[in-house]
Amino acid sequence: MAMLRFLSRRLVAQRLLALGVVLTLAFSIGVMASGPIYTDAAREFIVTSSIATATIPTKSIRVDTYWDHSFSWTRADQMVAAAAAETGVPVGQIVRQGEATARVGPQQASVPLLFRDGSQDHLTFRSGAAPGPDEVAITVGLAYSSGLHLGDTLDVLGPTNGRAALRISGIFSPPPDASDPFWFGEGSPFPFNYGDNRDPDPIVVDRDTEQRLSDDLGLTTHLTWDLYLDLSGITYTRAAALPDATTAFSHAMTDGSFVGGQPPNVASGIPVLVAQVQRALIGLRVPILLVLIQVWVVTLVVIAGVGVLLVARQSFELAVLHSRGFTGRTLLLVQAAQAALAAAVALPVGILVGAFLARFAAATNGPRPGNVGFVTHLSGGSLAFAAGAALTGALVLALPSIPAVRRTILDERRQASRDGHPTLARVPVELIVLPVGLFALALLRNSDTTPAARVGSIDPLLLFGPTLVMLGASFLVVRLLSWLVRSLDGRIGRSKRVASYLAGRRLARAPGIAFASAILVVLSVGLLFLSTSYRATILQGHADAAHAAVGTDWAASVGSPSSGSDRFDEAVPADMAPVATFTLDGFRGRYATEPTGLAIDPASFRAVAWWRSDFASEPFDTLMDRLAPAPVGVSLPGAGALDVTLDAALGDTDLALRATLVRADGTITTTDAEPLVPGTHTYPIDASGANRLLSLTLTRADPTDVRRVGVLVKSVTADGAPVSLDGWTLLPTFGAGGRLARDGTGWSFDGKLGIGGSILGVEPKPPAIPTIVSDDVAGQEGNDPRLWAGDRTVPLGVVGTADAFPGVPPGTPFLIVSGPTLFALQGAVPDSVQRITEVWARGGSDPTAALRDAGYQVGDVASALSVEGRLAQAPQSLAVGLDAAAATAGLGLVIAGVMATLYFAQRRREFEFASLRAMGAKGTTVRDTIAREQIALVGVATVAGIALGDVVLRLVRTQLLTAVTTTFPAPTITVDVRVLVVAVLVIGVAAATGVGAATRAALRAPITTVLRGDPE
Repeated sequence: MAMLRFLSRRLVAQRLLALGVVLTLAFSIGVMASGPIYTDAAREFIVTSSIATATIPTKSIRVDTYWDHSFSWTRADQMVAAAAAETGVPVGQIVRQGEATARVGPQQASVPLLFRDGSQDHLTFRSGAAPGPDEVAITVGLAYSSGLHLGDTLDVLGPTNGRAALRISGIFSPPPDASDPFWFGEGSPFPFNYGDNRDPDPIVVDRDTEQRLSDDLGLTTHLTWDLYLDLSGITYTRAAALPDATTAFSHAMTDGSFVGGQPPNVASGIPVLVAQVQRALIGLRVPILLVLIQVWVVTLVVIAGVGVLLVARQSFELAVLHSRGFTGRTLLLVQAAQAALAAAVALPVGILVGAFLARFAAATNGPRPGNVGFVTHLSGGSLAFAAGAALTGALVLALPSIPAVRRTILDERRQASRDGHPTLARVPVELIVLPVGLFALALLRNSDTTPAARVGSIDPLLLFGPTLVMLGASFLVVRLLSWLVRSLDGRIGRSKRVASYLAGRRLARAPGIAFASAILVVLSVGLLFLSTSYRATILQGHADAAHAAVGTDWAASVGSPSSGSDRFDEAVPADMAPVATFTLDGFRGRYATEPTGLAIDPASFRAVAWWRSDFASEPFDTLMDRLAPAPVGVSLPGAGALDVTLDAALGDTDLALRATLVRADGTITTTDAEPLVPGTHTYPIDASGANRLLSLTLTRADPTDVRRVGVLVKSVTADGAPVSLDGWTLLPTFGAGGRLARDGTGWSFDGKLGIGGSILGVEPKPPAIPTIVSDDVAGQEGNDPRLWAGDRTVPLGVVGTADAFPGVPPGTPFLIVSGPTLFALQGAVPDSVQRITEVWARGGSDPTAALRDAGYQVGDVASALSVEGRLAQAPQSLAVGLDAAAATAGLGLVIAGVMATLYFAQRRREFEFASLRAMGAKGTTVRDTIAREQIALVGVATVAGIALGDVVLRLVRTQLLTAVTTTFPAPTITVDVRVLVVAVLVIGVAAATGVGAATRAALRAPITTVLRGDPE
């Protein structure tokens, strides 16, 4: 009890120092406790995020079979529910569905006939309501195309022409996309008609009507039970048991006892999903544990330094107690008890610090897929790690007391009269630690022989090697700085400024506190530079890979808009650009992967595409300027009539004349066919609203034979003005050949149509489409290839090359063309179809709503942020995030320690400052002295730490880039400048605060009181 009272009184008397000891121990405990906390939270985060981002069919179960006359809905429902309950499948909802195909309406169109439990709550009815018995709800499209209205009778025909009549109870709009999970995602009965999909939408009936029609009409009905699993709040332990549960459920459903003529099929993506999660968790603990050990070693060094400072403050009283008869063993027990008491107080604080570090690391580790939270909680492992760290910290804290407890008062006075350099300053620590660190770096550099095999893994040497180098180099740098200051002692002595003289002499001749503070600042700033650069490099690699894959922030697949053009002339919302993927054929070269074609509008594309300077040797804007669309066709003088005079032979009367025009609004249209008549005849063509003529074509309805065509074009006029065909060429379509030549005042057109060829035409000489190609395409195809694009060949003019392009997978050959030019050339072929297939968008908001408001049908939407979130689940990414968080918090601890050290160090100089004031020194002199000393100390140490971190980062550059999970685009070293700037500002504010507090304390102390006291 006496010892406890003594320790308590001493801690109260030295409360500020005790607070620093407790905080240092708490941080060390927190670092170790954060490991299990962060690992457990990361594991649950990976589980929940994987489930949140999985598709509905992947995280659900579908049971399906086919209707027969022995089928019983009631018994089937009972069997599905019982099997789920017996096997432990966590079912949240079961939705039944039946689907058959029948012919309906006046046109006997083949459409799916659907019932699905609860569908009335997920359909938007334009009129009417959900169907009841012997009723049907039809789509808006079917109602419009068949002239059907609410209350009409709809005939339904089966495969044997059996007929049933249903009353139309409602007209609804089909769901626009798969965003509503009710429709079971890609397993939906609705085809979600975007892109080239034009499958019919189903009509809806109730279950009894479906069952009656199946019996009466002999329909083949596909029955399904969709089991939506309740996975909210699921833990990893429960998730790991799901594959066995789904397998048992599948066996229970397919054991032959299910109602109906055949066992059902059971499909679920749960086993694959859980397997993916387990693969992601492999090795999660190892990199995090390595990071913990790395940071913990540094914190033990800091604890050792605090222990030395603590013993320095208590050495005189220990010497007095030893001289009064207390044995060294007893005093060591007192110091050990003091360390244990500090560790006990620090333990709960350290656990809180650990939880904070885990949350801080999660918040700075990149985006989270599905906006899933990162929930931290205490576990037995975290408490065990914290207790072990507390015991180790107490031991390290007590070790510096061993030599002090054996000294008497005479030994202490003798020790105080010796050189003022601290023990750490006299021991060449760098000669021990630095060679070991350099050896580790050498092993790390030499072991990097197969980078491809180690992509995405963290070598332990990548963490420990740089840390040891930083630790040893910190001592070396501070020792060199101390030597430099001592070498300037003569110049300092000749300084005419009192403040500069006093600050310089203090740093040169009493470096004890300054040496320790400088080491801490250099080490913490250097480690912060290194760890945040690790994190920034990995996160930047994830961001680059995600944007390179998507091409921009968002890429939405779209179908034809409900109104307006489906080409590049259609306006899109702000910060968006139309893009079209297209297929090319006719390459001369040989490629391992089929080349990808991408048509863009350079005017809008440049504003939304993600680009990196190493994608091409030329700037992105330069390449976009070269893709500026060239004019296609010939200009027409005004909106009016186009007259074409032809002299056709009797055998050409099966042909028809058509003209393809560009309207003033940019749309491309082809006129109705004008059958040829024998002899000379003028064919009037309606060209109202057109400003360009793309082609004149002859078409035939029966392309089953080979035939020759000979037509004399006597004249072409637009509103009476002649249109010359000089320079026009054959329109290169499939199965067509021929030539156009001047013949007197007109032009003779001699051509040939092969089997399958139905279009023979002429067009103004087409411009080469400006094209950017990959290097392999440029090497094999040359600068002016002609390739098939759609229904014709197009000339391409290579205006630039690139190693990579946004949205194109790495290693895939590509051709990037001017979209407006391509579409105009393709549009010259009558009835050809060209449309944009994607819309790219920049910004943080999903563009789906804006695109729908603009009239587009939106399909899949790819998000770069979602890709980043999935990449952030990688174990090494999570580990490096914790490393950066610990380094950041460690810098905060060091800053607090430096402030406290500065304050205590200046308080111990009260006698010195009181003497100066007694001799007439002003308060500004005292303030300037303290400020210059600390600016020199903290400022130089901070700069040295940044420089040291940069040097070490350059040494491990290759190995760090190997640890990045992504390989394309090639990752680059990224320094988190923002964190460094904030750190420097915080250090500056902390130093200024410490200087202000120390100055205020020195000036407030009465001179006479200080001078009468003991200067010790």
